[in-house]
Amino acid sequence: MRISLCNEVVRGLEFPAQCALARGLGYDGLELAPFTLGHQPHRLAAVRRAQLRRIAEDHGVSITGLHWLLVTPDGLSITSRNEGTRARTLDVM
Repeated sequence: MRISLCNEVVRGLEFPAQCALARGLGYDGLELAPFTLGHQPHRLAAVRRAQLRRIAEDHGVSITGLHWLLVTPDGLSITSRNEGTRARTLDVM
């Protein structure tokens, strides 16, 4: 079992500092809340995603999961009665 720190609790820190703190406290990884990466995290370039993974690895932690997936962009819902909202949510996911 790997023990992970949810990065939203330290979102005020830059990502490398989040990784360093997690490792320093004895965590094995970070669980990422995509909203901490920007207002449109689903549009992060592959290069940026690889960079984040590399930063985590360089600090000795893994990215172990994702959570709070529907926080941003605004208006996402998989249970909305509005077909457009559901379709947009699925597109983001």
